Amino acid sequence: IPLGLHTFHSILEGAGSTDEYIKLAKENGHTSMAITDNATLSGTFEFFNKCKASNIKPIFGVEILLNDNIGKFEDKGFEGDNFRVKIFIKDKQGYSNLNRLIYLANTEGYYKKEGRITTEWLLKHREGLIVSTSGLDSKLASMALRGREIEAENYVNMLRTEFGDDLIIELKFSKFPTQKQYNNFLIKMMRKYNILPVLSNDTYYPRKEDSVLQDVVT
Repeated sequence: IPLGLHTFHSILEGAGSTDEYIKLAKENGHTSMAITDNATLSGTFEFFNKCKASNIKPIFGVEILLNDNIGKFEDKGFEGDNFRVKIFIKDKQGYSNLNRLIYLANTEGYYKKEGRITTEWLLKHREGLIVSTSGLDSKLASMALRGREIEAENYVNMLRTEFGDDLIIELKFSKFPTQKQYNNFLIKMMRKYNILPVLSNDTYYPRKEDSVLQDVVT
């Protein structure tokens, strides 16, 4: 199941349309697909209707920036690193909570072109949400790849405690050597804490030849 689709609703990042993705999904026999635009659910209504019309199960989610220093510095440039976290909606309560998080991201955590949330906000509004360990640009990867494995494991343990079975291990395969290193850490956490794994790949455009359009967009 594609779990990392970004449409043109991901401002200045996505170049694909819902129609193009659904057409490809049908051609490749997918029965489900997810939309994970950056800090917005603005494409979900169209996505829902068109998936249903094509007999494809829609899964809703977002990728959103995470920064635990929001509001601690007068100059936002000194608030530290922004990380990415992928969140999926599990049920109606989750839809309401994710909308709340996006509202907070864009009113209290906005920086440059995108909203941000804190771990505290995420935990406060966690009901009905599924959170992923996310990719190389995640907070967890930052810790694991910088030799802070104990701290990284403590973070996994905290998320596992808060989210229970609604925490998923997200494994990816890429050309980056750090991805293999991160995957090894995630597999260790998956086995130790009995966390469900998923395979994913971020997609920002439908076909290989659309990479030219993606370059223009970004």
